[in-house]
Amino acid sequence: MFVLYQSDLMFNIVPKHCFAQPEQVDAFRGLLTERLGPPA
Repeated sequence: MFVLYQSDLMFNIVPKHCFAQPEQVDAFRGLLTERLGPPA
């Protein structure tokens, strides 16, 4: 799952099973890295 923190108390969860194909997970990970930076 992806956990996207907006602050210490706010976050969004995106389960990987929401994507139909593994390539979509990789594309989403790439988009997050491009827009938000590498994972912490």
